[in-house]
Amino acid sequence: MKKVKEQRQENNNKKRDKKKKEEKEKTKGQVVIPYVQGLSEAVDRVMCKHGVAVAMKPHMTLRRLLVHPKDKNETCKNCDSVFIGETGRLFGTRLEEHMKEIKELPNERKYTRSERKTSERTMHRSATTDHHTQLNHIIDWEGANIRSLTRRQDRCGRPYG
Repeated sequence: MKKVKEQRQENNNKKRDKKKKEEKEKTKGQVVIPYVQGLSEAVDRVMCKHGVAVAMKPHMTLRRLLVHPKDKNETCKNCDSVFIGETGRLFGTRLEEHMKEIKELPNERKYTRSERKTSERTMHRSATTDHHTQLNHIIDWEGANIRSLTRRQDRCGRPYG
């Protein structure tokens, strides 16, 4: 009697495993959500019913706890524009990237009307480069600096440095 029950259980487990494997193969996509105890499991069950695979990632990571981004500050020599950005990398490295991007642009900036409109629609990797190309202004690289890194809240309520 026990052997028969065990065989039935094994067969049921094999069928269940086969169904799970088939369901995994039929997934419609994958979603990555932050892990919140109690809630994430419920979302996972609902999504699985609809054929969507769910991956969970931790909300707090070591990187988030240990790395504090820096606010960089660049100004324009021709007008009062100030460019404030945030970087987690070395300030000098990011500044060199901005300078390199501007140096790689063509030197001649005498536009016809249509060329100026085209250049205004062209988006570069940074607002600093866009400002330089569209208005032909010069950025004050020597005056660029790191803003104060005191603990404070930005407009979105995220703590800085």
